[in-house]
Amino acid sequence: MIRVCQGLCLLCLAGAAAGDAAARCQVVDLMPEFWRALESDDAGASIQATLIRSYPDVYNDELVKLPTDARWAEEVQRERTYAQAHRKELNATEDYLSARVEPIMAQFQQAFPDYRCDYPFYVAPTFGRMDGGAALIHGHHLIVFAPDVIPRYHQLSDLKVLIDHETFHI
Repeated sequence: MIRVCQGLCLLCLAGAAAGDAAARCQVVDLMPEFWRALESDDAGASIQATLIRSYPDVYNDELVKLPTDARWAEEVQRERTYAQAHRKELNATEDYLSARVEPIMAQFQQAFPDYRCDYPFYVAPTFGRMDGGAALIHGHHLIVFAPDVIPRYHQLSDLKVLIDHETFHI
């Protein structure tokens, strides 16, 4: 009987630990890879190799659809020009998201106890496609926030509202 109780206690503890681990947000920051790729001699090929092919849950026809033909070079040049001119704003947005997503999600979970942050938050360029978005890709939820777009439409002081908004889509 004692062994059965011990076994049940261990299962309960394991379940609680798994629940806590599942509730923790995973922030995946793709911006360092983006900057390295964008600054390379062949930025288009480098972005394709390090971001687009490596993160098919983000870069696909359902979420961030990018051209694959000759328009891709134009897209990369346009993004490079904008990103270089606004690097300070993009970096500030990336820093804000990387530092504050987890605490904001903890607050969200306090307000909505059934909520579980058991999906990735990508901090990733969307090449002008969206400031943020929530999606169900291949049966899994994810959220993308785009430092290359957010400064065009939002102040840093407004980003909690955007994060909450996208989280409600999950």
